[in-house]
Amino acid sequence: MLGNHEFDRGAEMLRLGIERDATFPILSANIHGSAHLQRDRDYHAAAILEAKGLRIGVIGLTTSVDTRVGTEADPDLAVASPVTALENLMPAVAAVSDVVLILSHCGYGAGLHQSGRSAFVRRIDDGDFVLAERAGPLTDRPVVLVGGHTHTVLNETGIDPDNVMNGVLITQANANGTHLGDIAMSIAAENGRRGWFTSVSLHPTKRRDDRLAPGDDGYDAAEKDADYDQQFEAEVIAPMIAALDGKLAETIGTVVDPEGLLSRERTIADRYLRESALANFMNDALVARSSTFANGAVDLALFNATGLAAGVDEGPLTFREWFDVMPYADLVHVATITGRALQAMLDSNAKRILRPDEVAGTDLNGFVSRGFLHFSSGLRYAIDLGGPRLGLQPHRACLPQRDHRPYPRSGHRVARNRHPPRRTASHGLRCRLSQVYRTGLGAPFPPRLGLSG
Repeated sequence: MLGNHEFDRGAEMLRLGIERDATFPILSANIHGSAHLQRDRDYHAAAILEAKGLRIGVIGLTTSVDTRVGTEADPDLAVASPVTALENLMPAVAAVSDVVLILSHCGYGAGLHQSGRSAFVRRIDDGDFVLAERAGPLTDRPVVLVGGHTHTVLNETGIDPDNVMNGVLITQANANGTHLGDIAMSIAAENGRRGWFTSVSLHPTKRRDDRLAPGDDGYDAAEKDADYDQQFEAEVIAPMIAALDGKLAETIGTVVDPEGLLSRERTIADRYLRESALANFMNDALVARSSTFANGAVDLALFNATGLAAGVDEGPLTFREWFDVMPYADLVHVATITGRALQAMLDSNAKRILRPDEVAGTDLNGFVSRGFLHFSSGLRYAIDLGGPRLGLQPHRACLPQRDHRPYPRSGHRVARNRHPPRRTASHGLRCRLSQVYRTGLGAPFPPRLGLSG
């Protein structure tokens, strides 16, 4: 099933991965137009599986909100409406199936919906609610929707009636292997929904902690050797980890941070709410490194808050610790925008900050997918939060200055990380892309930020 992050490094890289490693069908019914991916060669709209004499139709749907499209390398890649794709495909698949399984990477909810690990409102548009409502009347076969994208825990203590719409069961099992979902169905071939029965359970996976001994608190809940396939672990997983361990253990710098401004706790606490010391460092380092770019240095750098996944502790800095900070992207895009567009970007950014009155209901360890941006030191501004509720009062960025002077109207060269989709990273603004660079760790760290390497 193709989700939005499969396209983070472009469709050409995705095709190479499929060719080399995929020994199973890849699904998406609404991806089209790519110069590098070909439907029915690299991926399929649907598949029909057989198990215990039953035919199981499987349809894949990809989010049209967060998938990275419209890039210079693949300008015609697009994501069609998942609802339209489902309406076109469901009757044909259901006609040759006893059960239909919808694999949706569109997100739990619809429109603007509060869900996911952060329990925060995010844009879903045509998500699982709409898909389930539309799927039910299209067939009399049993239909189950297995969702993803929003990292939502559903039906943890059994089927929640709110997750059954038009007879379609909606399920999701969080993310990153934290839970194992189990759906049990009792059906008969050719019976449709007559007399069918289903149940759902969600099992948290165990974390391993070799420091615990029998009798210690948490020992019984921790993973043991008997909980997994030890032969597979030894023959497949262990060699891959061993191959990486040497590189990840390399010391690449030193962190001097007596106030703890760069720690994980402080970075996670700051990234959506205010200026972040670690984001400042990363942006300023990018501006400094841009002096080596073929077309010259950039004026500014910006970084999406969700790209900061961890912090760093004082002392030696290893490759592993730095990878944990930003495990997503390895490319930098350089674009040129006007002063007017820059002001519009700041005003848009002001609407995306997590407000003080929203903190209590938000898990800051999760993803707050508003697209809040951090900037390099060449751009200083203040945010006027306006009234107490988002969308009811004006939010705007005030007093943008560069060297204590107003920003000129001429073009600014801006570098940004590639991790978020361009639509989110640029806040819907049009900009002229001029360069793409692969980043490295060889650039000197700006000494004022307390890192060296």
